[in-house]
Amino acid sequence: PHKQQDTQQQISTPKTTLSSSTLSPLSFSSPLSLSSSTISPPRWVTHRCGGGTITQYPVAFTRDSKYIFCCSSNVIHMYSVSTGKKIRVLRGHTSSVTGVAVSPMNYLQVYSVSLDSTIRLWNYNEALLLKTI
Repeated sequence: PHKQQDTQQQISTPKTTLSSSTLSPLSFSSPLSLSSSTISPPRWVTHRCGGGTITQYPVAFTRDSKYIFCCSSNVIHMYSVSTGKKIRVLRGHTSSVTGVAVSPMNYLQVYSVSLDSTIRLWNYNEALLLKTI
């Protein structure tokens, strides 16, 4: 009998890696930490295919899944999911950015949070800082 292999998607455990030969040059992994009776929440780590870590913090996708936002040092990088190329960089935090989320109210805006004790609202289409909280 002939065995067929699924070359479109590969999922492995405990480190979950998603990859596709036709979809994206980015992959995501979520290691789970188990200790006695507690389960730590997953920390997403984003890698480029071929090596190199993009971020150690959670990432955010646009609603149409065309772009991904990654925290790195005191900036937010915006990448194209289809090509893996950096589209733009959002600069303004004075310390490490630890989180990013697309606004639920406006799909062209993204929030970022940093160790500089601020939350910033950005228009990512124009790389424009709209508000600092």
